[in-house]
Amino acid sequence: MSISHDGNLLATGSDDGKVRVFELATTNESRQFETGYAVRTLVFAQSDNQLLTSGRTGQVEVWNVETGERTVKTNGHAGAVS
Repeated sequence: MSISHDGNLLATGSDDGKVRVFELATTNESRQFETGYAVRTLVFAQSDNQLLTSGRTGQVEVWNVETGERTVKTNGHAGAVS
Protein backbone atom coordinates (compact mmCIF):
# COMPACT_ATOMS: atom_id res chain seq x y z
CA MET A 1 0.00 0.00 0.00
CA SER A 2 1.25 3.51 -0.80
CA ILE A 3 -0.14 7.02 -0.31
CA SER A 4 0.72 9.71 -2.82
CA HIS A 5 2.96 12.53 -1.62
CA ASP A 6 0.12 15.05 -1.95
CA GLY A 7 -2.13 12.79 0.18
CA ASN A 8 -4.84 12.51 -2.48
CA LEU A 9 -4.38 8.91 -3.66
CA LEU A 10 -3.97 5.47 -2.11
CA ALA A 11 -2.61 2.59 -4.19
CA THR A 12 -2.92 -1.07 -3.24
CA GLY A 13 -1.43 -4.17 -4.82
CA SER A 14 -2.52 -7.76 -4.37
CA ASP A 15 -1.67 -11.40 -5.03
CA ASP A 16 -4.03 -11.44 -8.03
CA GLY A 17 -1.74 -8.94 -9.78
CA LYS A 18 -4.16 -6.04 -9.64
CA VAL A 19 -3.18 -2.53 -8.63
CA ARG A 20 -6.03 -0.31 -7.50
CA VAL A 21 -5.84 3.45 -7.03
CA PHE A 22 -8.34 5.17 -4.75
CA GLU A 23 -9.13 8.86 -4.30
CA LEU A 24 -8.91 9.39 -0.55
CA ALA A 25 -11.35 12.32 -0.47
CA THR A 26 -14.17 10.13 -1.82
CA THR A 27 -12.78 6.61 -1.18
CA ASN A 28 -13.78 5.79 -4.77
CA GLU A 29 -11.61 3.52 -6.86
CA SER A 30 -10.41 5.72 -9.71
CA ARG A 31 -8.15 3.33 -11.60
CA GLN A 32 -7.22 -0.33 -11.80
CA PHE A 33 -4.56 -2.11 -13.80
CA GLU A 34 -3.10 -5.58 -14.12
CA THR A 35 0.58 -6.37 -13.52
CA GLY A 36 0.51 -10.11 -14.23
CA TYR A 37 2.27 -10.97 -10.96
CA ALA A 38 1.63 -10.84 -7.22
CA VAL A 39 2.44 -7.26 -6.20
CA ARG A 40 4.71 -7.15 -3.15
CA THR A 41 5.87 -3.53 -3.23
CA LEU A 42 4.51 -0.34 -4.70
CA VAL A 43 5.43 3.29 -4.23
CA PHE A 44 4.48 6.60 -5.80
CA ALA A 45 7.20 8.54 -7.59
CA GLN A 46 7.88 12.00 -6.12
CA SER A 47 5.68 13.64 -8.77
CA ASP A 48 2.74 11.29 -7.93
CA ASN A 49 2.05 10.71 -11.64
CA GLN A 50 3.92 7.40 -11.69
CA LEU A 51 3.69 4.27 -9.57
CA LEU A 52 6.51 1.73 -9.26
CA THR A 53 5.60 -1.93 -8.63
CA SER A 54 7.58 -5.09 -7.98
CA GLY A 55 7.11 -8.67 -6.88
CA ARG A 56 8.73 -12.08 -6.79
CA THR A 57 9.34 -12.07 -10.53
CA GLY A 58 12.39 -9.83 -10.20
CA GLN A 59 10.75 -7.17 -12.35
CA VAL A 60 10.30 -3.53 -11.48
CA GLU A 61 7.69 -1.69 -13.50
CA VAL A 62 6.67 1.94 -13.76
CA TRP A 63 3.02 2.81 -14.41
CA ASN A 64 1.30 6.02 -15.44
CA VAL A 65 -1.16 6.66 -12.61
CA GLU A 66 -3.61 8.58 -14.83
CA THR A 67 -3.87 6.02 -17.62
CA GLY A 68 -2.81 2.76 -15.95
CA GLU A 69 -0.35 2.26 -18.81
CA ARG A 70 2.99 0.56 -18.12
CA THR A 71 5.77 2.93 -19.20
CA VAL A 72 8.87 0.99 -18.06
CA LYS A 73 9.54 -2.71 -17.46
CA THR A 74 12.87 -3.94 -16.16
CA ASN A 75 14.13 -7.50 -16.12
CA GLY A 76 17.17 -9.25 -14.80
CA HIS A 77 16.95 -9.06 -11.04
CA ALA A 78 17.85 -12.50 -9.72
CA GLY A 79 15.24 -12.68 -6.97
CA ALA A 80 12.21 -11.07 -5.44
CA VAL A 81 12.16 -7.30 -5.16
CA SER A 82 10.79 -5.78 -1.99
